[in-house]
Order: sequence, then C-alpha cells, then structure tokens
Amino acid sequence: MKKVFLDLGANTGQSVDYFRRIYESTYRLDESVIDRLETNEFEIHCFEANPNLYHKFAKKNVILHKCAVWIEDGEIDFSVRSSLGSTLYESKTTGGGGTTITVESIDISKFIKDNFDIEDHLIVKMDIEGAEFKVIDKLAKDGTLEYIDKINVEYHAGKVPDFTVEDVNRCNDLLEDSGVDIIEWKRF
Repeated sequence: MKKVFLDLGANTGQSVDYFRRIYESTYRLDESVIDRLETNEFEIHCFEANPNLYHKFAKKNVILHKCAVWIEDGEIDFSVRSSLGSTLYESKTTGGGGTTITVESIDISKFIKDNFDIEDHLIVKMDIEGAEFKVIDKLAKDGTLEYIDKINVEYHAGKVPDFTVEDVNRCNDLLEDSGVDIIEWKRF
C-alpha cells in the first residue's frame, strides 16, 4: 500500500509544508494509529500550471507536475494572475487581471487510476481556482472518488460566476456519498 499526498493547485508549495507539519505532529501524538502515517512515508505529487512558480519546488522533495488539473489530457488556456489567483476560468473575479497562456492539462481521474490502487492511502488537497466543480463531478462519474481517503477542497463559488453554493453542496454530497473524509485545514 502506497501513502500518497496529491497537492492539486500547489501554488508555492505551502500546502506541502503544512501537510508535513500536521501529519508529523498528529500521528506522532496518536499512538492508537496502527499504521503510522509519517510524512517521510508519503509519495508527494504537486500539480501547478503557473510557470512563474515552478522554482518554488526545487528543494521540496516532491514530484512536480507542470500542468493544470482538469477533466481531460491535452492543452488548455490558463490565465496567469497574481500568485494566488491563476485559473482556467477567465471569468474568475479575484486575483486581478492576467495573461492567458496555453498549458498542458491532465485528466486527474486517469492519473489516479493509472498510478494508484484503490487500497492505497490517498490524501488530496484541491485548490484549483474554480475547476474543482468539474473535476469532482468527473471523479464521481468514473468512480475515482473511491480511491481517495481524505480531501481538503477550497471551493471558489462566488469567485467564478459559473458556480454557486448549490454546486458546493452537490460536490460535498458526492464526496460524502463516496465515503471520502472531508478535512478542513487552517489557513496557511
């Protein structure tokens, strides 16, 4: 069984740092955990499409995927904005104006199914600036949610006019119905 952390929308890598801190302290203190999940046991994959941020991962000891998390493999337009707001959605109202570039996209469902077994322990952080709704729908539709044990999602309803609070509720229902533990992290 592999232990895997997938950082979808890795930005500058602050989620990896946070993951390492909370999992080292949480599991070292909880002696009731039979299979201790220490961070040095985790395979860490970071997905980031903003080329201005790739240098942030040079010393992080992770596998960096220089692409946008999406529902299909290929190429897609990507709006590079401030370091906290780049997005696949030009209509996103936060993060300031930007420059549109073409980046590689990855079907994260296919990536998970091709690289991991359902018995593996997958923890996912998803902060993909509006794309989370379509990605979660696809993960549910093709059964990939069953591979995920825990997820932390930052939803962007209200920041992307195409999505509403109803979309957040629908996605949370899909996650819960699939048995995925929705975890909340404090802000970084």
